[in-house]
Amino acid sequence: MCRDLNAGAPFAEPVELVYAALILEFLDVTAFLEYAASLLREDGRIAFVFQEHHAQQGAVTDSGVTSLQVLKDAHAIVDVALVMNSLMARGMTLEERRSMATTAGKSFTLLIVKKMRQS
Repeated sequence: MCRDLNAGAPFAEPVELVYAALILEFLDVTAFLEYAASLLREDGRIAFVFQEHHAQQGAVTDSGVTSLQVLKDAHAIVDVALVMNSLMARGMTLEERRSMATTAGKSFTLLIVKKMRQS
């Protein structure tokens, strides 16, 4: 299911997976995390991909992709520690954390977190 979060919460059963790749850089992170966690069933997962901060490159480099340049001012590097603390406070646990680098010099982090069963 794809959903415009500005349209309000969907009326749906809890989901098994929320996937958010390279989107949190443009959202209110705290609000999104609260919303995403609320969508999950017990044992559900959220998989995130974040761009890591790079001291020599800006968050949005000149890639020739016009839409990225238009969004440049709205882009912010995500604080992974803030994300983890927020999710852990909502009963989530880290299943996987992996960093990846591209040949262009950008680095990304993959986080997979799991909603724990209620006791």
